[in-house]
Amino acid sequence: MGIDVSVVIPTILRPELKRAIESVRQQDYSGRVELLVVADVEERRADAWSYSMSADEHLIVTGGGRRGGGARNEGIQRARGEWIAFLDDDDEWTRQHLRALMSRVAEAGWDGFADSVVLASRARQVLDGVGRLSESATPDRGISGTEKVEDYLFRGRRPSLDRASLFTSTLLVSAHSARSVPWNADLTRHQDWDWLVRLQRSGASIAHIPDATCIVKVGSAGSISATVDWAASLAWVQAVNRDWAKRTVADFIAGQSLRYALSSRSLRGAWECVKGIAATRRLPSIGPVVLGIAGFAGRKTLERRMLGTLGRREETAASA
Repeated sequence: MGIDVSVVIPTILRPELKRAIESVRQQDYSGRVELLVVADVEERRADAWSYSMSADEHLIVTGGGRRGGGARNEGIQRARGEWIAFLDDDDEWTRQHLRALMSRVAEAGWDGFADSVVLASRARQVLDGVGRLSESATPDRGISGTEKVEDYLFRGRRPSLDRASLFTSTLLVSAHSARSVPWNADLTRHQDWDWLVRLQRSGASIAHIPDATCIVKVGSAGSISATVDWAASLAWVQAVNRDWAKRTVADFIAGQSLRYALSSRSLRGAWECVKGIAATRRLPSIGPVVLGIAGFAGRKTLERRMLGTLGRREETAASA
């Protein structure tokens, strides 16, 4: 019997990893699942990690320094499944996650070894340090079949937790696509967005299912998303935007790179971002501008305010 799904968890062996592994083990899915835990650490640190692994569960040690992209590439190369699912070590799945995704695969009749397909579930979010789980699912609108990834994610990006999103831990990708387009292991941030953009350019179709079957922890200690490296963010968009709409570039710089620059109180960073926006000859949308200016308040303050806004919207919807 072949393996239906290979689950790849890149990790630096944070304590939350065990919870992520248990969420894979508890899946209400009848197919065969392989688990690949890729530890981007030195051998001696991995030797000190103690956790019992079964026959279809494997610990792969990179030796360190491969980053998330390199660790995922290692897992993809070792995977035997027709489909590959990703899970970050601080996130977890509900019991229905794989069943919901694979039901869509069966319905469409896709072949994971031949077709170029990426599926994403929706998610609920927990803010690190707050511990409150959002009631509403993210995103409130999935990507359309004809929509470019960068336009979906960044054009008019809203300062709200239910904004357009494609979280890595929600993704199921055909083995064909995963091996055809490796992750860029050299990037220090935006690895997931970079990979999705290149996958779509290679011909892969990307779609959401309506089910919210993933719990994403936002702002975890040690996570790349919690850092404010404006230079790496700006360099990335300037390197990849050759066929992007200019308004999308302006919105990305305003909502992402400028926010990081202001969060780190870098006048040089803010000036470089303003110059980058000016070079597009487009005014950014209001949502990304609000996100950018909110960098003054810091990431955690912004996240708490967005969660509060989302909570008020939930209460309003419930009373309507």
